[in-house]
Amino acid sequence: MADTYPNYEALSAAEPENVAFRVRQRRPASSALLHLAIHGGGIEPGSAECADYCAGDSRLFYAFEGIKSSGNSTLHLTSTHFDEPRGVDICQKAAYTIAWHGAAGSTPRVYLGGADTILRDRFRTALDAAGFTVAATTPTEIDGDDPASILQKNRRAAGVQLELTLALRQSFFPDNNSGAANRNNPGARTPTFYRFCQAVIRVLDGIDPVPAAGNWLDYTTQTTEIDHRAWTADTNATLATATGGVGASEAERSLCLALTATDAGPATAVTRYTVPATPGTVARLAAAAHTSAGELPVQAQARFYTANGTPTGTASIGAAPPAGRWTFLQGDPPVVPPGTTHARMALTFTANEPGQKVHLDHIILGDPDTSPGPLPGAPNRRIRLGYPRLGRRRTDISFATGVNIVTTTAVPRSADDYAQVVIATGAGEGRARYRAVDAVRDGRLRLEHVLELPDVRGNDVLARRARAERAWRQRLGTISSITVIDHPAAPFGSWTIGDDVPVTVHDQWVDFTGWMRITGWRAQPDGDAGERFVISLERADSYHYGPA
Repeated sequence: MADTYPNYEALSAAEPENVAFRVRQRRPASSALLHLAIHGGGIEPGSAECADYCAGDSRLFYAFEGIKSSGNSTLHLTSTHFDEPRGVDICQKAAYTIAWHGAAGSTPRVYLGGADTILRDRFRTALDAAGFTVAATTPTEIDGDDPASILQKNRRAAGVQLELTLALRQSFFPDNNSGAANRNNPGARTPTFYRFCQAVIRVLDGIDPVPAAGNWLDYTTQTTEIDHRAWTADTNATLATATGGVGASEAERSLCLALTATDAGPATAVTRYTVPATPGTVARLAAAAHTSAGELPVQAQARFYTANGTPTGTASIGAAPPAGRWTFLQGDPPVVPPGTTHARMALTFTANEPGQKVHLDHIILGDPDTSPGPLPGAPNRRIRLGYPRLGRRRTDISFATGVNIVTTTAVPRSADDYAQVVIATGAGEGRARYRAVDAVRDGRLRLEHVLELPDVRGNDVLARRARAERAWRQRLGTISSITVIDHPAAPFGSWTIGDDVPVTVHDQWVDFTGWMRITGWRAQPDGDAGERFVISLERADSYHYGPA
């Protein structure tokens, strides 16, 4: 459609904010993946609702929405002309951008565009598998490829554009009514809406890059986009080879993942990753590490598997690096066995003496001479260590008795923790103190718990915390650890510390189902029963992240 105004300055001069239009945005510090809807509200109904749902609370979100009772099309600014300052700013902070738009059409259909062709193709596959019609070609006027488009103004100068026809967007609302009443009611969504958005979320589930500053651990989960020849675990991937094995400066080592032994004894970390592998290719395994003192063992291993999880071969290397020097481990290059679809790589490094520190630089599956780093465009997932959290909520793996939990698991219940009334108190004193109560009637003796949050200044925040605390205290039972085997329900290497995972324990003594957070694990060596892992757990709902 032709624009009424040439830019945002002209639009805002004629159309007052919060009367004709509004801007909504969320900026979680832990993400640089943006869901963008510049034609939301009554301009292209349904686009902002999809962006809002898919972004949730953990991804960047921006929507420019028309809120007039009629005539919202006058608020349309073409992507190449859209220059609303808050929208431009959030786009420039993002590394990945998903732009939501509405197209004309009486047939439910999706048009894909944007310069991020790798991610765009993944959307095509996922949406097609979810039962949606994806157009084979996209008209030039809505292909989102113009470098001047706000879509391409992120840090990678590339994004994906989803153009949804009117018929498809209307199917997201009851009675095909995409009017303001349904749009503004989060409960007014159809199963089609959730099926479409969940397909999008699954594509993006492993992509959550973050700004480059800060203490970050990089790892790759987008296995379909990484060539089998190269993979790296840190932005400082060339440090070991660049220094020729000579000790690097403390500033350089600070870019690497570090592990320090405590007075209590040795500390061991195991990193596990999955990458695709092509049969018949050479797969040299290499790793780099630096130690502060002593000789510390470093081992790297790659296990090759078929699509159904059957092992087809292994490759491993090990060394004891000298003190204060980088060691670049490199094993003999095996040929990837026939039938292989992927490899799970693990690197173990141990600090033995109190105060000893070992730095992990990177691990490569491939030839480090020809593939020293990630391929262009390969997305790295980054997590800021300790903030806002490690790991993520996992719906793709699970642990259950009789499936992959192989030992009897205790589920202790503490009556002292039980309460169905939570009184939350915040900042202030006396009658001026912030206060919120969350309570339910469950037929049991009334038990109260006081939750003191002296830094909170807001009853809405207190109410959320009280509700979460009450829900946690009403559910008795927890699990401290489980012993598991390698199984397709949760293959070794598929989980990481911080992941919330569904756990089901059922035997003649206990019956427990709930979300648990992985807080650690240790490996039990191969024996008659094969390799096992003991996973340490805590109740997932016992954690809270955020300013309060």
